[in-house]
Formats: sequence, C-alpha cells, structure tokens
Amino acid sequence: MTQQSISIPRADVGHTTAYLIGAFVLSWIPWSIAASLGAADARTALVFLGGFGPMVAAIAVTARTGGRPAVRELLGKYKHRRGSGRAYLMAPVILLAAALTAAGSLLTGATLDTGALLAVLPALPVMIVMIALVGGGNEELGWRGFLSPRLRSALPPAAAHLTVGLIWAVWHAPLWLIPGTAQQTLPFAVFAVTAVAISILLGWATQRAGGGILPAVLAHTALNVGLSLLQAALGDVPLVPLTALLLAAALVVARK
Repeated sequence: MTQQSISIPRADVGHTTAYLIGAFVLSWIPWSIAASLGAADARTALVFLGGFGPMVAAIAVTARTGGRPAVRELLGKYKHRRGSGRAYLMAPVILLAAALTAAGSLLTGATLDTGALLAVLPALPVMIVMIALVGGGNEELGWRGFLSPRLRSALPPAAAHLTVGLIWAVWHAPLWLIPGTAQQTLPFAVFAVTAVAISILLGWATQRAGGGILPAVLAHTALNVGLSLLQAALGDVPLVPLTALLLAAALVVARK
C-alpha cells in the first residue's frame, strides 16, 4: 500500500501563521485593556474593537501577499453565490436548536421571563444588524473566508472545520476576564465544544456557498441572537442541551 503525505506549501504556512498571530494580537490587546478597566462603556467598546481582529488580520495578510486584487477577491466572498440556497438554511437550523432548547428547559421546570423577553423583542432588528456587522458576523471574513480554505487545502473538510473551531474557542479566552461579558456565565469547556460544532456548521455552509461567507455571517448572527433571546427568556443560557443539538446537526453535515 502506498502512503501519501500531505504537503503544505511553505508560503501558505507562513501566511496562515501571520494571520493567526495578527488575529490574536489585534483582539487580545484591546480585550486585555478592557479586563483592567472599570468603566463599563469603555470595556464594551474595546470588546467590540477586539472582535475585528480576525477581519483586519485577514485583510492585512492578504494585502501584504497579494495586493489589491487579492483583497478584492477576499472581500468578494461577501457576495451571494448562485446555487448556494441550501447554505442559508444553517441560520434557521441554529435558531431552531435555540427554540428547542428553550422548549426543553420550560418543560423541565424553567420559568419563562415574559417581561424580559418582550423588552428585548422591539430591539431585535437593531440587534440583528449590530451582531452581523460588529458583534460576531464581522469575524467570518477571517475564520471562514481566510483561515478555513487554507486548512482545507491540507486537511479533510471536517478536520479543517474542527481545527478552526478549536482555534476560535481559544481566541475567545480573554473574554472570561472581562466583567459583564456573556462568556463569564458559560463554562469554557462546554463553550469550546459549542465552538467546534458551530465551526463545522458554518464551514459546511461556506462550502455549500462555493466559498462565499454570507451564509456563515447570517448563521453566526443567528447563533448570537438565539443566545441573547435564551438569556432574556430564561435568565441564563442552557448551553449543554443547546450544544448537544448543535453537535447532532454538525455530525449530520460532516458526513455530507
């Protein structure tokens, strides 16, 4: 039997390494500053600023290595791709998982905070836009637009998406040190498993879209909106059952 080894071009390794260093540095510096501040408004601004690390790093490395044409190609991944309709199903699948999680919690004794939920609903359109632009969706140009294709050139798709998920989870780590973040209420180990499951789902959506990241942006937005609604409706996020549902969905798409 002949064994084939996977060869990764040295340039790709260098570009990927530069991207990862840039993404972490550009995010962790403002997040580290936020962890030391007492002013809530300043902390919030720095948390949002750090969220742009993956995007800025992707654009910077692409500009350095390929110039303006390469940057235009990278930004072109935001465009809708013909034949990518199924990829857009990932957002409603994630919202369905959040709804089933809420239903299961209520059936097992949780109390619905109707007042808090109704207070959030009028702001939902603004929340969706903000999350898509600065609260999660903005990361996708880096994770799914830049990093994932490079890992898929060397690894099977599921392994590449899993690797991105693990990196993505570690990238979030400083948020546990910042007062007031949603991460502080979540166990990091469970969050990491959730990140892997979501990474597989978003990676699949990007592949189905022919490399376009718009379905991943919408799915990432759906995830964060769903988490916010669960927090409002139940007072906390039942992350374990939600993660179980997302893992089940990830196992289904990983076989496709």
